[in-house]
Amino acid sequence: MLDKQVLIEHFLGIEDHSRNYSINMVVEHIFVAHKGVSEIIKSLTDEEEVTREVSIEVVKPSHNENYLVQLKAFVVQYKEFVKSVENRNSQKTKAHPWFLKFNNRDWHIFLAIHSWVHKRQIKAIIRKLNK
Repeated sequence: MLDKQVLIEHFLGIEDHSRNYSINMVVEHIFVAHKGVSEIIKSLTDEEEVTREVSIEVVKPSHNENYLVQLKAFVVQYKEFVKSVENRNSQKTKAHPWFLKFNNRDWHIFLAIHSWVHKRQIKAIIRKLNK
């Protein structure tokens, strides 16, 4: 069931190419995207310039495997990192491909919004699977 791709209706925050995902694909996307963003946040927190490009293509799921264990471990690590951060409003910024330049605080807020969007996506997939 976790690997069954389901076409869901469009809603705010979901791109058309992301509407035909499985739950595993969504979890993989969240893991890859959040891991990459956390690296950006760490660099900005240290007031380091982030030179690598941020790309939507890089965070598209490439497998239809269960990434839940990796995501859970990441969440634990990220929570610990956030507790330790003293610089919560960096001067350094990095642009998101769709938005303005974000500092470390903005990227952290983006992760919350990103999680919310994909939680809605998983719920929509589950509703379709249960029909």
